Amino acid sequence: TTYLEADAASVTFSSIPATYEHLQLRGTASTDYSGSDVATLGIGLNGDTSANYAYHLLLARESSAIGSMATGNTKIPWPRFGCASCDSANFGAGCADILDYANTNKLTTVYLSAGINAPEVGVATDQVVCFGSGLLAGTTAAISIVTVTDWFGGNITRGSEFTLYGIQE
Repeated sequence: TTYLEADAASVTFSSIPATYEHLQLRGTASTDYSGSDVATLGIGLNGDTSANYAYHLLLARESSAIGSMATGNTKIPWPRFGCASCDSANFGAGCADILDYANTNKLTTVYLSAGINAPEVGVATDQVVCFGSGLLAGTTAAISIVTVTDWFGGNITRGSEFTLYGIQE
């Protein structure tokens, strides 16, 4: 578990042993992002910052849903966390499963979910949930480093907390 006592550019879990079946990353977080929407975090694996990531997302907001997908990214987006432009100090919460992370015979996939109940500035409500998945293409190396950053390059703020679990089957 990492609890931020001060703002930080990233949270990194390293030297992860290959002794589990899966990893699960849980977090409650906010960022200093000051845009017009709630924040997105990014998940990077093994320090890879090249354009080797692909993802798809489904965001559900009150009576509407938005889907998106992309390839050639430098990390996997993990949307719907708190931000500087949110009307309240609510933190978003999320869970990311890194499946078969030590298997060197296939590409690493991540299933993620997150949600927040934090109105944006000038918006009455913003209860949003997100489901999606990501893929680290180009390598089948076992995952030994997981890094979380602010998607837009800002900081993850004080009070954010992340816990990485090893899952046995």
